[in-house]
Amino acid sequence: KVAKWLDRKAGAVWFSCFFNLAVLAGMMLLLRSAFETNDDISISMIVNGAWGVHDPHVICQNYLLGLLYSLFYRIGHGRIPWYAIIQFAAIFAALTTVTWVWFQKLQRAQAWLVNGILLIYFGYECYIRMQYTKTAGIMMAAGALLLFYEVEKEKASVRGMIWGIILAVAGSLYRFEEAAICC
Repeated sequence: KVAKWLDRKAGAVWFSCFFNLAVLAGMMLLLRSAFETNDDISISMIVNGAWGVHDPHVICQNYLLGLLYSLFYRIGHGRIPWYAIIQFAAIFAALTTVTWVWFQKLQRAQAWLVNGILLIYFGYECYIRMQYTKTAGIMMAAGALLLFYEVEKEKASVRGMIWGIILAVAGSLYRFEEAAICC
């Protein structure tokens, strides 16, 4: 009964979110998340006011993303690690989108296997060894995958197309000059 219920629910967006969240929770219980390079730490310090001002002019990333960080840091008075939280949310959105597409495209047994492998590997690379270039790449790839999925369907979903564009554009803000290479 459980297997049949899982097969029926696996195509839902909420299920992809839950599956991704379960993998993320398992990783966070077993592993410690950290930035892979000091670039992310420097960017966080630029926008969180560590040097006396919340400067949205961050290195390597688009100014609009810097404005978003700066806004959140001002609201939280620098006590909440918004840079990491926003990056976690972006990765979560991208990996959930990829999970959902594979549950739509593949037969259930294949989808479980592919999604499990992808979430464990890319989840480790993106959630545990965080780096903004990886975030850019996974977001743009997820956006492109969703757009290709929607275009090849007989009747494309406008909501799916818009979400794919949002993911791709938001991902490009993380590595603005190298967006095409990251994707």
